[in-house]
Amino acid sequence: MNTLLAIIDRYDWIIYIVCAAGALIYLSWALSARRERRQSIFSLERAEKTGEMQRALLIFLVFVAIFGTTAYVNFWLLAGTDGGPSLGPTLSLGPTPAPSPVIGEAFPTSTPTPEPTATPAAAVAPATQPLPTEPPPTATRAPASQPPPRHRPPNRRPLHRRQPVPTLVSASPRREMGSA
Repeated sequence: MNTLLAIIDRYDWIIYIVCAAGALIYLSWALSARRERRQSIFSLERAEKTGEMQRALLIFLVFVAIFGTTAYVNFWLLAGTDGGPSLGPTLSLGPTPAPSPVIGEAFPTSTPTPEPTATPAAAVAPATQPLPTEPPPTATRAPASQPPPRHRPPNRRPLHRRQPVPTLVSASPRREMGSA
């Protein structure tokens, strides 16, 4: 495991470049297959382009996953191993000692109580007079609104007139059966 992390740490910039290039290439192939699928006429051709698009998107997602995994390893697992600041959580191998309390710096034992303040007589709210009560409105039923009348276009002739079916007329003279 440590050798794999060391390889990722050493060649991370190459992994980033390869994954970005591969993701861009396969994304363009997926978009091209999608465009060709939309322009295809036959369902067999459409199904073939759908398969191409799905394969290209799958490989695109694989490149993005490798890119993300490399970034996770660099910024979370390997952060702080070279003496730099750690961006991610660090694992401790044992309990850390708690700092001992210092006498005299403890939290105050009693909480101060606020002193009551006198309120001037003018600040007291004046007595309010009761508002006159109005009888509640009676529920009246509004007349049912009628739907607006439909606008009917003036009578027009139909778009498709029935045309008589032309009969097939032969241009050659009629020959009766059996006569030569």
